[in-house]
Amino acid sequence: MNTRRTAIWLGSLFGGLLYLFILAAGPIWGGIITAEATHLSAAGR
Repeated sequence: MNTRRTAIWLGSLFGGLLYLFILAAGPIWGGIITAEATHLSAAGR
């Protein structure tokens, strides 16, 4: 019983961290992609 509770706790903790990471990574990736696109279009001109 205790092992199962620990597994559920670890699972929820990991899920929460993963969710926060995806939430934080979204704008970062968006910024990188936008910067790259701007850089490429500027270099192409």
